[in-house]
Amino acid sequence: MSTPNFCNLCNRNVVPTKDFNWLLFIFLCGCFYLPFYMMAKKKCPICAGENFGPAKAEEVAKANVARVESAIAEPANGEIAKVDAPPKDQPPV
Repeated sequence: MSTPNFCNLCNRNVVPTKDFNWLLFIFLCGCFYLPFYMMAKKKCPICAGENFGPAKAEEVAKANVARVESAIAEPANGEIAKVDAPPKDQPPV
């Protein structure tokens, strides 16, 4: 997988991509399309921009912290939440 870059138009970290167009490949007999595809720049998958900078570590860190905080949902009093087992006469859901 490719490394993320910072898209200056979207203001977020994205992984730039190039899309292969089979329709043009078939109509242009391949020999004309392949050099065009090889020279094409990678584009942002969200805004199709080509203006990239280095990935911003704080953006990646914020996303990781938010993901971890949402996974750890602790109660306000600091105790570990206990999961109650279902009653024995009812099947688990």
